[in-house]
Amino acid sequence: MNLRPKDKAWLTDRVNDFDDYLSNTESAKRKMGKLFNVSCSTLAALATMYDDTAVRWVTLAQPPGARCPIRFDFTLDDMAQDSGWNRGRMVDFWITGAEQTTQMRVDSVLHDLDTRQLSVRVTGFTWNHATLTRLVSEHGRTVNDHRVIDGYVRLGKLTKSANAANEAVSRMLHIVERVEQGTIGHRILDAVYRKPAPAAALPTTNASQPTSPHPFPDTFRVNQQTITLTTDQRASLELGLANHPIAEIQAVFGTGKTVLGAIIAGLLVQRKQGPLIVTATTNNAVAHFANTMLSIEEFRNVRLLRYLSEAAFLDESPSTPVDIHEILKSLPNDFGESLNEEQRELCSRFRRGRLIYEQYARNPDRATHMSESEIDEYILAEQDVS
Repeated sequence: MNLRPKDKAWLTDRVNDFDDYLSNTESAKRKMGKLFNVSCSTLAALATMYDDTAVRWVTLAQPPGARCPIRFDFTLDDMAQDSGWNRGRMVDFWITGAEQTTQMRVDSVLHDLDTRQLSVRVTGFTWNHATLTRLVSEHGRTVNDHRVIDGYVRLGKLTKSANAANEAVSRMLHIVERVEQGTIGHRILDAVYRKPAPAAALPTTNASQPTSPHPFPDTFRVNQQTITLTTDQRASLELGLANHPIAEIQAVFGTGKTVLGAIIAGLLVQRKQGPLIVTATTNNAVAHFANTMLSIEEFRNVRLLRYLSEAAFLDESPSTPVDIHEILKSLPNDFGESLNEEQRELCSRFRRGRLIYEQYARNPDRATHMSESEIDEYILAEQDVS
């Protein structure tokens, strides 16, 4: 890549002391926005660089049993890698003579490195279950007691939500420039890029008065046991509650990071500094954090809500009592007196539908043989919870 000398000099400064941010903050912010935009656009493109773009003629076989939504199995040959055929990806299906394609979703993939074959299972949706069933009835045939149908498949584009951070930043050219001076966001930028904060006046102290103890407890009840914070944990707790725009607390495995993080979050909420958003790199870590907070008696009145995507739910991510679908199911019981009749009916309908949906969504064996009435019930239930 050919860069102008001044751009190359700026990038060199950026990876070193970044003096330009200290001397010309607004100009540096504009350039950073452009840099982040290009970087995230590249990362978003790389996510699909090796995706399969071919339109493939395949024979789809319907597994035994009546299931809703309908499912099909097929095999792709000469595949050195999965090439984007991953669980959750959308698939376009078309048969000769059809006016339009039909959409399905990849349910599971098995890659055989020796034969270079991909065994793919796709599933329809409740809203097109009847359409796919009719296609099989009208255009399919029976082979070895299996209903099969021939057609073309093509891997759909990766949804924006699958790569949300990079997709979002790639569309925000002025993302850094619009961070206003004096905000917490700008204080974080200044801290990261080593711009000294304005000197604050130190509070006056009276040497004759004893130092007041820190304003939080040293002991907490966790899982019906009393734990006492160590010296390092107390120091970390003070750092987490010191109202810094950003704070980093490092600790080795097994030193109580999750418990300490839950205590910091709980105390911030009790100090009316909420609501708080807690993120982690995995769904399991978020579930562990939520369950840890629930186990601390001092925070039993703190309201928690864990957002869990439907894809993570179907992958059987560890559950908690505060998962969003559990909270929604409990609304008519917990807040019935605060709801009007229409709201109570809506919540009750969601609860009934969700219970039916979960019976089949997480129990494939039960969904293998569904009667027509059960299929209709499932379709209505999914509509109520979507």
